Amino acid sequence: MNNKKFYYELGLTNVITAVVLGIFSFYSISNLKDSFWIGIVSALVLTALSGALNGAAFGGISSALALLGAIIYKVSYKAAPVFKASKKAIESMGKAAAEEQATLKLEAFNNSLATLDKYKFILFISAILLAFAGRYIYLKMKSETVNEVNTEKSYFSARTLSYLAMFIALSVVLNTLRVGPISFGGFPIIYGGLALGPVFGFIIGMVSDLLGFFVRPSGNGFNLAFTLTSSLTGAIPVLVLRLFGNDPKNKQNFIKVLIGIFVGQTITSVIMVPYFMKLFYGFNFWERLIKAFSKQVWSIPLYAFIFVSTWKVVSKQVDFKSIEKTDFAIPQNK
Repeated sequence: MNNKKFYYELGLTNVITAVVLGIFSFYSISNLKDSFWIGIVSALVLTALSGALNGAAFGGISSALALLGAIIYKVSYKAAPVFKASKKAIESMGKAAAEEQATLKLEAFNNSLATLDKYKFILFISAILLAFAGRYIYLKMKSETVNEVNTEKSYFSARTLSYLAMFIALSVVLNTLRVGPISFGGFPIIYGGLALGPVFGFIIGMVSDLLGFFVRPSGNGFNLAFTLTSSLTGAIPVLVLRLFGNDPKNKQNFIKVLIGIFVGQTITSVIMVPYFMKLFYGFNFWERLIKAFSKQVWSIPLYAFIFVSTWKVVSKQVDFKSIEKTDFAIPQNK
């Protein structure tokens, strides 16, 4: 194993990747109003990913500094006003109960800030260690030969499961990140489907939704209909892309990828989700559809741009082809 490559890679792509993941780590902590553990877990997962892609030392230190900076920023900037009793809470439980609830949330918020401040350097060191672990696992996965994957009796090989776990973890983590109207939770599902094929894209979407509910339960409760939409989010874009043929260059063509993601997101997020919200919870269909469409106007081209701009580099570093070839195939027992 090349020691230099293990500790750092300083190409332009690596620097950009480290900066982007560092920004996400910072945002995942600094933007949360409560549930700090979600932000911390998100930042640590992104740190491990940064270490894997950019080198243990470079990726770890850059992301750990972003994590430390976010904690210091969050501790310094106490967003207490967000815990004022809302009109909705006052209407549903009364003014006194709503104000008491807001006070309890504020106390929990301040306790979380104190805990973050106390353990910030432990989290800093933990982030660096996770980056080293992520790099080690990444290089081990990369060192496996294509023959080792192709000769396994089941297409659910160790490598395949590792990639599935990576995309699922990213989806659960990034679901907590929002920039204005744009949510990034669906992007790893779409990316996983485009990288590994429709079957694995479907699995990534399904498991991501199930885990996401346990990590951050919805107020409306669990509903398999939305698990279906999440699953189709990972399967439809790559199926549409395959209509253009099997040319590998299709995944580097912005227009074709844009069409695939557009069709997938229109069917799932713009049509299916609003319909299920109306069917199960009585929400206005057209109001939800317009709101979903306004979000996808930004998300779809952004998703397509990020995928196309990163795919060429990522596909050279990670062997997705041998896994995608098994899609729809029946494993052969010897």
